[in-house]
Amino acid sequence: MSSVTASSTCRTSGARFIAAFVGFAALFVSVVTPAQTVTAVEYYNRTLDAFFLTARPAEQAAVDGVADFERTGMSFAANAGSAAQSANSICRFYISLSDPFTSSHFYGVQSPDCTQLQQINPAGFTYEGIDFAVGLRSGATCPAATPVPVYRSFRPGTSVRTANHRYTVSQATYNRMALSGWTQEGVAFCVASATDARATYPQTFVMGKNRFTTVVDGESREFYVHVPARYTGLQSRPVVFMLHGSGGNGDKFYGSSGWVETGEANNLITVFPSSWSYRCLIDDDGSRNVNAEKWNAYGIAMCDATDHERDDLKFLGQVIDDLKVRFNVDSKRVYMVGFSSGGEMAARTSLDMGDRLAAVVTNAGGLGGFDVQKTPKRQSLPVTFQFGNSDDKMMRKIGATADLPMDIPLLFSTYPAMRSFINSFLLSFGMSPAYVVTGTAQTALTANYAGTSGVPGNIFRMTIVKGLDHQYPNGINHPMMGADVHWAWMSGFVLP
Repeated sequence: MSSVTASSTCRTSGARFIAAFVGFAALFVSVVTPAQTVTAVEYYNRTLDAFFLTARPAEQAAVDGVADFERTGMSFAANAGSAAQSANSICRFYISLSDPFTSSHFYGVQSPDCTQLQQINPAGFTYEGIDFAVGLRSGATCPAATPVPVYRSFRPGTSVRTANHRYTVSQATYNRMALSGWTQEGVAFCVASATDARATYPQTFVMGKNRFTTVVDGESREFYVHVPARYTGLQSRPVVFMLHGSGGNGDKFYGSSGWVETGEANNLITVFPSSWSYRCLIDDDGSRNVNAEKWNAYGIAMCDATDHERDDLKFLGQVIDDLKVRFNVDSKRVYMVGFSSGGEMAARTSLDMGDRLAAVVTNAGGLGGFDVQKTPKRQSLPVTFQFGNSDDKMMRKIGATADLPMDIPLLFSTYPAMRSFINSFLLSFGMSPAYVVTGTAQTALTANYAGTSGVPGNIFRMTIVKGLDHQYPNGINHPMMGADVHWAWMSGFVLP
């Protein structure tokens, strides 16, 4: 370190080793008693949203007794450092500055970092000795004796939050910190072995039901997230969106769709966004609905000239981004399911968000037209369209006045509009018009279509469910547990 000043240390990311927060005066200023090996332990201060690292057993015991601190589970094995090993021994300073708020620790190599700081003796810095010794990287490579890279992230200080560095032994955690606004500073040093944090930090959620908001075009939008009991944050998890129908919201479908239970059983993060509530909308039958909750899949007919359409594609994309900050999300396993108006929105996402989705299931809602060809972002996106043979809205759409036949060739020949409705999917995703029927007329029949491009995953399915009216089947309103059935199918697909 060629030069260090009190105003820049721990506020800028240039040539810094990790600084982790302790929200009280420096503890145990004396140098750790030399030992053959030591274990560095990471702590998180939930109140102050900051991290602290120490390899000193006495200090660990003291911090364990402070209510504001909790162990993250991240630790690594190191050697006891000494002045004789100054080239790879990590020393630290306690820093206490008032503007911007800074009450943290600076970590650096004893020689030259801490030696130079001792010579400069900046105001607010207190030398606390050597903490541990590590392996030094060669470029981006760690030596064989200390093969585990330790990554460093940096967050600048503000008037209410301290500057903070964080060590992490997980590249996934390191990347999530970057999504939260932390600057990536690469591999700081190398250690012999390590244990990753047992959960995502900061934990801005609770297990079970959460309500979050995000701002889209200046307006607050809500979405509900169910975090399953087995979620730890250590492994990335799939995410399933469930979009409600007209007149509903995320909270209602959280409680009624069955996806909470399926998410718990399969350790999935399940998401229930709410559409916008418009002041007045004109329904398909010409009726007017006030305070109408509806997804803007293909445009909305409004009867209040002072209102305007909301960009729901942007909203859903923003929710995906938000989830990746909060949780350890498997980006290749994000799925979209929707019902009715939400089914139309799910169909819309199959066109415009296919590059972010692994599979889509749309229930009682399609691509918004007959024989309409659109251009999807990803032609190889697997899509299922499902509806009930007693769905009055689907019947009205295709001109039927009685329950639809549980016979797919007969359905198409009796109601040509049904084939034209399905044809919008076939044309858009480049599917062959030939199909293979699976299932049984006593429960559900599926017409399976294959793509003409030969691209893996270029799959479309149409499923008709016996006895299902205009509802998402949840095992109570209909014998089918839609969430279980749909997850069994969707889980077989991963975004390329």
